[in-house]
Amino acid sequence: FELGQAGRPLWPAPAAPKVASAGRNRINVVRTPVQPKPPRPVQVTATRAEISLDGPWAFLPTRRVLAKLPATGWGSATVPGYFTSRGNITTPDGKPARGRWQRRPLREFAMAYYQRRFRLPTEWEGRQILLHFDGLDGLATVYVNGSQVGRLLCWEDEDYAISDLAQCGQENVVTLALQPHGGGKASGIYEIGSASCRER
Repeated sequence: FELGQAGRPLWPAPAAPKVASAGRNRINVVRTPVQPKPPRPVQVTATRAEISLDGPWAFLPTRRVLAKLPATGWGSATVPGYFTSRGNITTPDGKPARGRWQRRPLREFAMAYYQRRFRLPTEWEGRQILLHFDGLDGLATVYVNGSQVGRLLCWEDEDYAISDLAQCGQENVVTLALQPHGGGKASGIYEIGSASCRER
C-alpha cells in the first residue's frame, strides 16, 4: 500500500528477452521421421505475428546426457503434454508408448530430447524474432539451429531473441534437452501454445 502511494511499482517489470547468438555450446541437428505440417503465421496484433509450435515433436528419451544426437531411434511426443503420461508418446515403430520405452518405464530415463522443425516467413527478415516457451516440468537447455540459446527452469515462461540464429524463408530447428524432476513422475512441456516464434 505504501509503495503504491509513493508511486513505486508493486512488482518488477518483465525482463527483456534473452539475446541468443551462436557460441561454443552446440548440439547437432538430425533429420527425424517426425515432420509436422508447417504452421501458418497468425497475426496477433498489427505489429506482432506468431507461429505456434504445438503439435507433434520428435522425441527421444535417454539414460544420460548425449554429446551427439543419433539420427535413428526417435519417436514422437504431442506438445503440450507430459511424456510420462499414457497416450502422449509414440515409439519409433509408431505404436503408443503406454508409459514405457524399450521395456523400461519412461519415468526412469534421465533425459528427454525434443526436436521440432519450423519455417519462418521471408518477410520477417530484419525484424526481432522471439522464441517463447510458456512452461514445462523439468529443467531444459534450449537450442536453435544447433546453438544453445539458454536454459528454461521448471514452471517458468521465457522469451529468447533469436534473430541472429533464425533463417527467414528457410527451415529452422528448435531442440530441447529436458531433464525430468521429482523422479520423472510428471515431466514434459505442459502449457498450451508452449512454444512459438514471434515478431514484434
